[in-house]
Amino acid sequence: MRAFWLVPCVLLGCGGGGGSGSSDAATPDAALPRLVVSPETIELAEDGPPVPVSVTLDAPPAEAVEVDIGVTAFVRAAPLALVFDGSSFAAPQVIEVVADRDRAFGARQAELVLTSPFGQRRIPIRVRNSEVQPAVFTPAFAVSLGEAGYGGYPRSRTVTLSFAAEEDETLVLDLTSADPRSLAVAPSTLTIEPGHFTEPHSFTITAVDDDDGVDANIDVVLTASAPRRKYLYSVHIVDNDEWLSPNVMPSSFILREGDSGTLRINTGARVLTAMTFTFTSADPTRVRLTPGTVTFTSTSWPTPETVLVETLEDADTAENTVDFTISTPGLITYPVRVVVTDND
Repeated sequence: MRAFWLVPCVLLGCGGGGGSGSSDAATPDAALPRLVVSPETIELAEDGPPVPVSVTLDAPPAEAVEVDIGVTAFVRAAPLALVFDGSSFAAPQVIEVVADRDRAFGARQAELVLTSPFGQRRIPIRVRNSEVQPAVFTPAFAVSLGEAGYGGYPRSRTVTLSFAAEEDETLVLDLTSADPRSLAVAPSTLTIEPGHFTEPHSFTITAVDDDDGVDANIDVVLTASAPRRKYLYSVHIVDNDEWLSPNVMPSSFILREGDSGTLRINTGARVLTAMTFTFTSADPTRVRLTPGTVTFTSTSWPTPETVLVETLEDADTAENTVDFTISTPGLITYPVRVVVTDND
């Protein structure tokens, strides 16, 4: 059996002896009603309020038509269909679009798809994610700094920040110290562009030398307003005015002119690097100190060093008081008093 295919004349242009056949021709696409959608792009917040989308036709249809509503994953729309006819084509009908929450980071792309007998419109949707991914710090939390580099701890340190996943919005983090009197941080902002989230971004923390005599735990606070997030980086500050004040015996002397005494000193606590104490007499013509410096290391710190304190002869008959100081960079200056009784 032979099969025959019937082809409509409107497609072949037949009829009228080769004439135009305008009465039978298909209606040009430009004459069909078109979907008018507002807005033409949609911005959603994950778990945020629904966004209304207005839909009309720009011309009346020949008969009632249905527009089917579809969306891609993690976005919902209602209703799922709209109906327009010759009397209602220009009256806006509203679709409400909402984004579901997931565990992904960064913004996502979706589409609202409107399908009708005379065409399809695809409306791009951008979903702002409410998930905040954790920051990765190197070195890890609770790094230690020493005031003025005290005790072998660094005074400053560079810390890097990165993320495990990329994001598609620029992130601007403001960096502040929870206690600027004890800890400084620079720079004050970090800007991370899309495509660079997994790369390290550096900031510097510095212990500020104060006189409170107290160790401290201080946070560097990193905040962003859009998208809103907050990170903390904890820093331990080793104070140089507290536990490394030297152990000194005796704390004062009473000596006759021409006599001498012995000062015994150690650090009072373990040091991580070599530490040198300097002895300075307020009046070297009356009180002389030998040696002028002593040094302690991480192994020798418990063993006291001795310093010879000598009083020198003078021609007067008065009793004198001379102070000398014990100092080392980054520590308080420790005073020792010598009362010199006259022997004339």
